[in-house]
Amino acid sequence: MGEALKKAGYDDKVELILKGLTEGKSREGLAKEFGYKNYKGLDMYMRRKNWRWNSRTENYEEEAPKATFQDNLNQVKTIGTKVGRVIDLFNSGIEDPMEIAKKAGFRNHIEMADYMTNKNYVWNDELGNYVMKTGKLEDKHAKPVIEQTLDITEEVDIKQFIPILKVLQNNKDKIVENLTPELQINKIPTYLVPGIATILSAQMMSSLKSLLKEFSNEKNITQRQILEVALIEFFNKYGYSYRVKEMLNA
Repeated sequence: MGEALKKAGYDDKVELILKGLTEGKSREGLAKEFGYKNYKGLDMYMRRKNWRWNSRTENYEEEAPKATFQDNLNQVKTIGTKVGRVIDLFNSGIEDPMEIAKKAGFRNHIEMADYMTNKNYVWNDELGNYVMKTGKLEDKHAKPVIEQTLDITEEVDIKQFIPILKVLQNNKDKIVENLTPELQINKIPTYLVPGIATILSAQMMSSLKSLLKEFSNEKNITQRQILEVALIEFFNKYGYSYRVKEMLNA
């Protein structure tokens, strides 16, 4: 649905690199010519232009991966934003994160990294750029569950407990949640749902609508977030968890 091809980029620098390799120059030597510390900087620049190193031919080869529909959506959402500015600067071939941070309006590269993380973007070493993260966010402030071991002093045939241990293992998360209700209070899961926000018109009873609005104001959470969490938790509980997993990992 709406797939497009990312063609390998050509510019003067790419042409000179390819020409140099054809003339017998080494990748390390070319890296130094273009001001990189080593060949890894050269590789990163070529990867951003959709060229990949082939160790067999000892040259770069054009690569044209397919961009998914979600990739195109993510690109549309970053146009004209600070996130998009950062991504474009990395794609431009600038190697120094500090220089990119300054050009994007940050005090330093650490502030830029924190900003991108807060916007749900993570660094991708292969692409040499930030990519959007999807899925369920982990609660960094959640209290760890203390694991305890059982000291068995008498000889016991452990095989008889294997069936029930399998049941416990498969339902570990639910059991922990039920046994530690104090940890679940005010702990609302956060999901990164891929796609573009759309308007949904649906009828509901006025009393339920009032509760939705009241909870939103009290907990400082949007009504959209409440409905997203409610639907995902509902699907997970009533046999549609595999589709939720597919959506979040799309």
